[in-house]
Amino acid sequence: MPTITDALRVRGIGASGGVSPTDKQALIDIVNAAEANNDAIKVDVITKLKALNPSLTLTNASTWTEIRAAIASMQNRGAVTITPGTADQAIIDGYYTGAGKVLGDPDLIAGNIKAGVNIFGVNGKPEVVDTTTAVGAAAGDILNGKEAFVNGVKRVGMITNNGVVDQTITTQGGQVALSGYVAPGSKVTAQLTNVTPENIKKGVSAGGVVGTLEYLGPGDSIVWSQNGSDGIQTGTSMAMVYRIKCSLGLTYRVRYSFRSTFSTGYVYAQIYVNGRAKGVSRSFYGFNNPHIHAEDIQVNAGDTIEIWGYGEQYSGSLADFSLGITSMNFTRV
Repeated sequence: MPTITDALRVRGIGASGGVSPTDKQALIDIVNAAEANNDAIKVDVITKLKALNPSLTLTNASTWTEIRAAIASMQNRGAVTITPGTADQAIIDGYYTGAGKVLGDPDLIAGNIKAGVNIFGVNGKPEVVDTTTAVGAAAGDILNGKEAFVNGVKRVGMITNNGVVDQTITTQGGQVALSGYVAPGSKVTAQLTNVTPENIKKGVSAGGVVGTLEYLGPGDSIVWSQNGSDGIQTGTSMAMVYRIKCSLGLTYRVRYSFRSTFSTGYVYAQIYVNGRAKGVSRSFYGFNNPHIHAEDIQVNAGDTIEIWGYGEQYSGSLADFSLGITSMNFTRV
């Protein structure tokens, strides 16, 4: 590399080997100019280097040796592409072309982010939630036409929506079959005809209705009696003698007496209901002092209570046939 002396000699300064006073002054002027120009160049270099890499510690007082070391430490990183991740990524020292970039992602939208989470400034959509559960609903647990997500899987409901149901039961043992969903306010009303206190035995509750009807049972209060007597025919088997139809189903106390028309004749009698033997088969000999027999017989409304009988050798007669129930008390008001 040519020295400053060589450069001066090219220009005719000190070419003969000596330096005249005039040449000396010219040399001093040249060196001063070179030094001033060199400082300006150094400052310009440092400014450009720090523009490329602001982290450099160079100053205007730095030597050319320090400047060369700083240049050697700088790397051309070119066009760098950064892919965002879950952790910070350091920017490596060096200089870049300006064509680098941080990658974007078209999927970085609210609908793809869980509610309550913020990713790079994008808040998650409120409707995006974690549906993981150990007791998730099945299609049969969800209303028809509705949808739900369970463990990330969409379930389409199958339960029939009946809305508000208002049904009535009008018969004993009646039922209303309900399936599916019924809305709040739905009801099933029991509305049975004639279920009123006066139609229910006193002290008995039927469907929440407490009865006030006084119980009528067998007793000595006569509600019907035979007028006179009726004949019992001779024969070998029972035949109907008298019959009364009951309009009210109750247990009645049935009374009757019978006797033969001759002092030496046997007569037989028995209570029947609807043509079938019900009471005790009884017999009486002669005609003096006949007994009055009494039995409690239960019948339904519309049934007939009957006295059947026959005379073994002679005919007989039926008397004192009556029906009795419990006493009915009446009070003057």
